[in-house]
Amino acid sequence: MIPETQELTIIENSLDTFKEAGAILRNNQTRATKAVAIGNKIMADYEANGRKMTPELDARMQNYLVNCSGAKTGMNEDRKAITQVLTLISKAFTSEENKLDAANKDTIAYQIQQIRNAYAKQLHEEEQERLRQVELQKQKDQEAINLKAECEKRLLQYVGKAIADEKLRINSKFNAISLATFDAQSVQLQNYKPLYPYAHLQEFKHNITSRILTGAEINKLLYPLIESKYDAVSLDYATQLNDLKTFLVDRLPSKKQELEAIRERELEMERERQEQERIRKEQETANEQRRKELEQQRKESEERQRKIDEERNEQERQRLERERQEQERIRLEDQRRRQEQERQVEQNKEVEQTLSLFNTEVAGSETTVSKPEARQGYEIEISGAAGWMQIFQQWFNEKGKSLDNDKMAATKMDAMKTFCEKLAHKDESKKIASNFLKYVPSFKAVNRKAD
Repeated sequence: MIPETQELTIIENSLDTFKEAGAILRNNQTRATKAVAIGNKIMADYEANGRKMTPELDARMQNYLVNCSGAKTGMNEDRKAITQVLTLISKAFTSEENKLDAANKDTIAYQIQQIRNAYAKQLHEEEQERLRQVELQKQKDQEAINLKAECEKRLLQYVGKAIADEKLRINSKFNAISLATFDAQSVQLQNYKPLYPYAHLQEFKHNITSRILTGAEINKLLYPLIESKYDAVSLDYATQLNDLKTFLVDRLPSKKQELEAIRERELEMERERQEQERIRKEQETANEQRRKELEQQRKESEERQRKIDEERNEQERQRLERERQEQERIRLEDQRRRQEQERQVEQNKEVEQTLSLFNTEVAGSETTVSKPEARQGYEIEISGAAGWMQIFQQWFNEKGKSLDNDKMAATKMDAMKTFCEKLAHKDESKKIASNFLKYVPSFKAVNRKAD
């Protein structure tokens, strides 16, 4: 490289050389114009001859090309001193400009640009990680809401079954009351105070799994929820069973009447049985006339007993139907209550989901650092010849096949790679799926003058 002081000396001493530049250029222009005219004359003669070569035309063309070569060499020699100085001057200016070129790897500007690029990349990656964490937290929050709702539903079913079983037990016990046990069972029913056993709640197993939350995270989330439901569950348990208790206590008088009616029919049946036994024994010793009278009495007794049986059977059928209806009422009431409770759980879940999504959107839009403006793209890292072949294939399919031969031949592989990088940045679906290519995000910080 020529020292800077020597470059300045050469430039300052080149003024005399430039004084001849105009005359040399005019001379070269004249020589070129004459040569072109002679060439045009030769081509015109060639066209006039039907584009057929002759020995004469060949000799003229050969002589013309030899003269062109000599003239070109002479013209080059005439202007060489001038163009060399111009080149030197151009290099002197551009070398100073290059010292400030951020694309030149040998400059401080390049180093600073790379630092800013790396900073832009760092901030982008930190932002992507923050957004990933926000999205992960969003998924966890949504999963937690879903799991809590599912747990509440299962808990409602679990406790609901316990309530239904207790209702059926009390109802069955009520239906099994007899006259002999009526007073004791009535007092027991009236003194019944339903209390949901805490141990039953502790035995509840949620059996819930998740692809997002771990078992420990699920237990940490759900066990406090289950514990917190005890008061509400106890109140619901007591309310439903007290309602049933009140209903059954109100039915005690009619239950007693029903039992007394059953006992009266049983006594009537026993009296008729004894009457028929008396008639049977008397028939054994009675005369013919008396046997006929006794036979008629027996038939009348059997008819009375038949009617008593029919009435008793009808009352039993009605009793069983009442019990069936009562059990069905309990079942439907429990089903309706559970459906209403589950609807409430779903409504609460939707409210929580809406609030969670809103909070996530707010968190996702927050930025904590002022980021430099940057252009993002991709740099493709290529491993081996197979990767270059895939680069060529995409470039050819997307652009190369539409070019003429000269432009295609002039395209370098680096240019093809750059084309594929820009294509991937514009359209993610254009990334080449390959084990030989790796798309690495790149960032270039934009430098703008402050307003």
